[in-house]
Amino acid sequence: MKSGFSAYAVMLTVLLSACVPPFEDPQPESPAGSGVEAHLPGEYSDFKPVDLDDSQVIDGYTDRVAYSPGDSIRLYINARQDLPNATLSLYDIVYNRIGQVRGHISIQRMASGKPYQHGFGYRLPLRFRLPTNLRSGMYLLGGLIPFLVRADPKTSPNRAVVIYPSNTEAAYNEEGGKSMYSSDRARTVSFLRPRWVRWFQKPFLIWAWRNNLPVDFICDADMDDYRSIERYKVIIPIGHSEYWTLKARQNFDRFIDAGGHGLVLSGNTMWWRVTYSADGRQMHCSRDWHVDNWDNPKLGYLVGRSLGASFTLGGYGFARDGHPNPKGGQGFIITEPASPLLAGTGLKKGDLLSVPTDEYDGVPLHFPAGSSFPVWNDNAFNFAQRRLIGFDHAVDVNDNRGKPVHGTFIVFRRTPTSGYVVNTATTDWCSAKGIGGKDGDKIQRITRNALDLLLADRSPL
Repeated sequence: MKSGFSAYAVMLTVLLSACVPPFEDPQPESPAGSGVEAHLPGEYSDFKPVDLDDSQVIDGYTDRVAYSPGDSIRLYINARQDLPNATLSLYDIVYNRIGQVRGHISIQRMASGKPYQHGFGYRLPLRFRLPTNLRSGMYLLGGLIPFLVRADPKTSPNRAVVIYPSNTEAAYNEEGGKSMYSSDRARTVSFLRPRWVRWFQKPFLIWAWRNNLPVDFICDADMDDYRSIERYKVIIPIGHSEYWTLKARQNFDRFIDAGGHGLVLSGNTMWWRVTYSADGRQMHCSRDWHVDNWDNPKLGYLVGRSLGASFTLGGYGFARDGHPNPKGGQGFIITEPASPLLAGTGLKKGDLLSVPTDEYDGVPLHFPAGSSFPVWNDNAFNFAQRRLIGFDHAVDVNDNRGKPVHGTFIVFRRTPTSGYVVNTATTDWCSAKGIGGKDGDKIQRITRNALDLLLADRSPL
């Protein structure tokens, strides 16, 4: 952890130290009382508070997932004790302390009546304004409470933007008693509860920050507004980008069809259809395949049309839920070593690119007689160009009636004038098993190769 402040952090400290009075709390106030201790995920276990008051934070949340420079933030804190003049540190994603927030924090009580759905209802928020020159990326208040900062489109030189999977984060979040994966699963979840940066994307965020990757950041909800992406040349879904609205999918396709490029560093991508409440504070999804699964033909908008690959033809990498996988789960067997994406990696045909994977997306493959290397044998979406870079054997969990399924690292172009899509098709490309794992140096190189090619409008095929 670095203790020095950068130039913009000094400005940030000055701006954040003078907290303006709190907004009138738009949520129903809950009486002060004993706080509920929150589970602290393992990925935060290396954090050691710099300021004493940081250690007083039990949990908390911001009023939105993402902000633009200059925006005001409402910060809801549940503290171990009442502190009228607490000092909380603001950290970047690699725990450099870059500023401070001062204000009143207190013991809070979680609202009763489905807090997972209606929000935690903490009262007395701190309010502060972000400086206009803050770098786009993920930040942590008190070292624990994450929020995303978008770029200023007037000043950012970056031409690529990362889509942070905030919808998936909300779906899996069990704070308040339920998630969309509980045995009695929630159909509606609130964004106004404590949340954590999930392991599927945190190593990528750290790597991108430390290496000054030329990217900006937005969250899932921003994809509903095409203006959030129209000035960029490359859009990059990361991690486990599973939950998409109709408008977000349409904007993704519009971007690619207009000549923009996609670099999909995610798996199980675009699997569930979601909607938001009118005020944007809640997300709705039945997780019923017949109602909200994008790969249900009745919805008329198959995932492969956007991404080439889908979870329907992929599946689990690791053996789980009683499904063995003796052949795969460890990463991609290389089929196209001459691909410009693999330049500088030293990978040869048949080599394994280690990406131990939870979930894969796939395309239909065919193994010619006598060959251990498959071909992408179905062009159901009439792509103008397509190529298989690598594959792995997956576990079928989507009733493919005995047909083998695979994880597939692919590149394609829909039409002669559309942009390219590079799809790594694994939930773990950005995780500690991928970009931070055994072959992390190769995965980092491939990621940079892809980004450089796409930013230069050069073919990755």
